[in-house]
Amino acid sequence: MKRIFQGVLGGLRVLFTENLGLKILSLGGAVVLYAYVQGAEDAQRFAFADVIDLHPSAETGKVLVSEVPDRVRLTLRGSRSRLNSIRRSDLSVEVELDPTRRYYYFDPKQFILPVGVTVEQMAPASFPLTWATVEKRRVPIRPTLKGQLDEGLTLAGVVFTEPAFVEIRGPRGDLDDIEVLGTDTINLSRLGPGRHERQVNLERLSEHIAHNLDRPVKVTLEVVPEEKEFSVPRVEVAPLGAGSAHIAVRPARVDVVVRAVPAVWETLDAEKVVPWVDLSDPKLAGVRSLPVQVRGLPKGVTLVRVDPPEVVVKIPARSH
Repeated sequence: MKRIFQGVLGGLRVLFTENLGLKILSLGGAVVLYAYVQGAEDAQRFAFADVIDLHPSAETGKVLVSEVPDRVRLTLRGSRSRLNSIRRSDLSVEVELDPTRRYYYFDPKQFILPVGVTVEQMAPASFPLTWATVEKRRVPIRPTLKGQLDEGLTLAGVVFTEPAFVEIRGPRGDLDDIEVLGTDTINLSRLGPGRHERQVNLERLSEHIAHNLDRPVKVTLEVVPEEKEFSVPRVEVAPLGAGSAHIAVRPARVDVVVRAVPAVWETLDAEKVVPWVDLSDPKLAGVRSLPVQVRGLPKGVTLVRVDPPEVVVKIPARSH
């Protein structure tokens, strides 16, 4: 039994080792032949091509308002090896949009593919083109502000932009909804007293609208202490002019309302605030209603009103 087993083992050894080099060469050839046959076999593959849309120049006066597909699905046929060599990043197609056409039709010849690979189907094979006439309009720029200044601060006057206006172009229906053009947001809560300049971009417009500004907008803001109203109550009205010593004024006292920042108001000397009526006109006589004027207000203090604004003055006849 042992001899039989040894004989079989020896036969197998001879079978696998005899002409070993020739057998390995044959096996390698068979593998190469199989790979070649499989690679040359006709196959089908799906792939996507990115669409690069080329819009017409502004001189045409037309703008596309319909959608252009982002990509096209291709059904490709060819040898398996060549289909497998196609990379996703290699596939794209340029679409030149013509304002005289109402549809765009893809052509299989537009796609650059390896030799022997053909396009059997495209989805979509075409897409509609809707055009609108371009109009122009000049609109003001209004900076977009958010947040609150610290307590006691306020914006002084108008917030300026440079430029103040911008020209926009697009379909009439879209332009009709635009009265002003905003900017990127400026946060007021980060601003202290003083003059501030910010460079900001215009707000994003719809894809069918463009503007002619190729630089940021300069926004100038001035932050100042906030003014408040204060009252100097019951100040005696002074009649000034010839013979004023014998003039009766009713009411004899008025309230003077002023506007100032708190720091300036605290330094105001109320005794220097003088409401007065002008009696310098020699023709004035009898009972007259005259406006009350105010002098003695320091720099930084603005007169708001006098309450009451007029007083009744009894002027005796003047001797000539």
